[in-house]
Amino acid sequence: MNSEIYDKILTASYKLFGEYGYEKTSMNMIYKEAGVSKGSIYYHFENKEQLFLATVKHCFEQMDMKEFDFKVLNPENYESMVLNIGLSHIDMMKEDPGFAGIMKEAIFYFKDNMNESEILKSVLNDYISFYETLFEYGKSIGVVKEEVDSLTASRSLAIFLDAISMYSLIESGVDLGFSLKQLYEYVLKSIVFK
Repeated sequence: MNSEIYDKILTASYKLFGEYGYEKTSMNMIYKEAGVSKGSIYYHFENKEQLFLATVKHCFEQMDMKEFDFKVLNPENYESMVLNIGLSHIDMMKEDPGFAGIMKEAIFYFKDNMNESEILKSVLNDYISFYETLFEYGKSIGVVKEEVDSLTASRSLAIFLDAISMYSLIESGVDLGFSLKQLYEYVLKSIVFK
């Protein structure tokens, strides 16, 4: 596999799926945008769906938290660091229209194809597991409420962040009197932090 060509294809698909969506993006558009032959795309990806799933996986990998070192957390910095992790995901949605577009397409795509999507299941489980571990660690250093069910809190947070991402996609500049960051902070402080 030629990784340079693969990266060009993935970059083009990221841009086009993010801008035009899954249905309106064609393989012809992608190979032209990538500056590669049509055969190169089909060498790396069996079809448009496979390319879309690889693009979605690439987006989720940008949020990869597997390398996070929990040992850097202590009672003094825990709250601010946990808040910053989620806020960075909100910022990714707002600052990168391609990322936001891919996430929106993924939500709609996987809604109809949930049973076929090992990618989404894997990513969602990793995301929930990360927060569950984060909250359990917070309990161990005395900054997360003991009564918090870390798994339920993690699932709630995943749903909340998903809703925030959808809200940020449709936000029209209307002043609602609060920011998404304030809302996220309120939710975390209400259900998790002491």
